[in-house]
Amino acid sequence: MKKIVLYLLIVILHQVSWAGSPIGHWQTVDDQAGKVEAVVEIWEEGGKIHGKIIELFNLDEPNPLCDQCKGDKKNKPVNGMTILWGLAQSADGWEDG
Repeated sequence: MKKIVLYLLIVILHQVSWAGSPIGHWQTVDDQAGKVEAVVEIWEEGGKIHGKIIELFNLDEPNPLCDQCKGDKKNKPVNGMTILWGLAQSADGWEDG
């Protein structure tokens, strides 16, 4: 499950790098199958960017848990999980967080 969360994060950051503002709802799409895998909501709070998974699609299990996550996210539902927090805009893109 950690792979799903990491993959979603990479896809979102890649999309944001050329799209301008990251605020809004983003779909992550499987490049090979062409199917939407998730919808992630990105918002700004206190000058920082945050994001969470709001819907997952095409799963083998309906409510997956992040069994490989560490800390307070371990064994928590992936759907609804905050996967971006504290990102700040810089001249080169987004950092920290």
